[in-house]
Order: sequence, then structure tokens, then C-alpha cells
Amino acid sequence: MNAAVRNAWLRGVSGASEAHQAFRIRDAHKDGLRPIDVFGVIEELEIPLVFEPLDHLLGACVRVESTTVGILVTTERSLHMQRFTAAHELGHFVLDHEGSLDREVRMPGNTTNRPIVEIEADAFAAEFLMPTWLVKTTAERRGWWSGELLSDPDVVYQLSLRLSVSYDAACWGLVASEFVPHGVGTQLASKEPKEMKARALRGIQMSDSWADVWLLDEGDNGAHLDAGPNDLFIVELHEDAASGYRWDTAQANRDGFKVLSDNSEHSEKQVGAASTRRLILSAPPKGLHELQLQHRRSFSKRADVQAFSVSISTRGSTKVDDPAPYAYAPAIH
Repeated sequence: MNAAVRNAWLRGVSGASEAHQAFRIRDAHKDGLRPIDVFGVIEELEIPLVFEPLDHLLGACVRVESTTVGILVTTERSLHMQRFTAAHELGHFVLDHEGSLDREVRMPGNTTNRPIVEIEADAFAAEFLMPTWLVKTTAERRGWWSGELLSDPDVVYQLSLRLSVSYDAACWGLVASEFVPHGVGTQLASKEPKEMKARALRGIQMSDSWADVWLLDEGDNGAHLDAGPNDLFIVELHEDAASGYRWDTAQANRDGFKVLSDNSEHSEKQVGAASTRRLILSAPPKGLHELQLQHRRSFSKRADVQAFSVSISTRGSTKVDDPAPYAYAPAIH
């Protein structure tokens, strides 16, 4: 990396870090339970944000006057690309660039023949959505914080979902943060998410091959997930079935979740051994939903039973007629 490119990258990273500090984003995400909401930050800055079916464009930062800008994002791409594009356009604003019409945005490290201002905006977007502290906190909470696990494509795919970025962006983000070597990142990026989905589903077929498959466990309790309308959710939780305790899906059923598969897997082949409940669920139609499960005896009326709960947006990519441009805003003060 030559000096000009390196300096451009550092300016972008610095700009993102300043934005995190200004909006106290690190404080709001110290638990690693939600992705950074770039749409909410743009709204907080009172920048007009418009989603349109742009022709051959991913997005644009339109500067009307020196202090007035508007951001456009295409409706024709996935939520992950919309988020990265919005962060890229926000970077143009924060870094005081002139207006930009963007036909592409690039992942960390891909700077060949790239204009300096676009390198800065790419770096801003990557650091804004995937800062090293959030990647580490998100991975640590779920027991993924080791070089061996971060080299596992199944783990990196799940990490990308928690950060609400593309799998490819997560691979190169790990390289840029020096959490994995470049060679490992290259190997990870060569894998296809459909392979990870198939391994997680173990023979269950998907109605939408583009949808994502979330593998949730105790580390996700209390999390906020930005998902798509056809995504599937695999929940693996320890239960004490030998003592009569089971994960109750009654509330999830009432809230519109459908159980597609329900199995208990014993860790040891002996009576009374601990087991893992493995549920595969589909979510209700587009909207904001709460998936709630309780670990209880069927005859118990106790109110202090163990609970598992995650908030799920199933809106997916934002369209022109969506009632709100974002799912879960961070606590901005």
C-alpha cells in the first residue's frame, strides 16, 4: 500500500472513529447485541435519506450547498449492501467531500485504481459498521473469539449476520483489523454462504435460497437482529429435560413464529444427561417481532423461569414505500 492510499485509508478510519465518539456509539454497543444503525445516525444528523430504484447506481451523496447534502440509496440491493452504501455516502459527508455518484463501493483493502476520495469513503464505511471493538465484543459474547474459530467460514458467516454486513465484507474486515492473516481472509472469501446455510440446516430445505440462516444460542439472548422476511432461525439452547424442564414455544407460536423442526440432542448417551434443544423457526411477515422462549416445567406456574428473547426485524432491504428507513436505532444521546 503506497503512502497516498494509506493516508486516505487512515483519514477514513479516523472520520468513522470521530463519528462513533460524537454519537456515543461505542457506549450504546458495549454489549455486542446489535449492529450499528447507519440509517438512524443519518436521520439524527437530519440528512435527507431517500431510497430509490437507481439506474446503475448503488448510491449518491448530493451536496446542494456547502452545508446541505442528501443521501440516495438504491432499493435494488440487499440490506447489507444498502447499509454499506449508506455508510459510504455518510463518509463523503463527514469527510467534507464534494457530491459523489457511486456505481460501486469496495471492501477493505481493494484500492486498485480507486480515487482517493472513494478510498476514504470505503474506509469510513468499513470502520463505521465493523470497528475492531465491536467485532471483538460481538465475537467474545458468543464464544467465537479465537484465531481458530475466526478462521471458520461458518463462524464468520454468523458474525456477518450479527454485524449486518455481507459475508465478504466480514471476511475482509477481519483482515483489515488484523484478526486473521490475509491468506486466511482470502480463503474465507472464496467460500459461498450457501455452503454454511446447508450445514446449519442439516437437510431442511429453504423456500428462498437468498435468505439467511441464523444459528442462535444463549450468547444471543437480548440481541436485536436485522433479518430478511424469509430468513430462518435455528435456536440451540441447553435444557434439563431429565428434571422436566423444556423450552416452551407457546409464546413464539402466539407471536406468529412457525416451528419447522424440533429436536433434542443429548450430549452423552446415558439417562439424565444434559440435552440441547434445537428449534428451526420461520418468522412472521415483514415487521418487528420478539421471539420469546421459556425454560420451564409444563405444570409450573413460576414467574422466575429462565427466558430467552431476541428482537427481530424481518423487513430486510428497505424499499421506496417502507414506513421507516431503519429497524433498530442505537441509543444516541
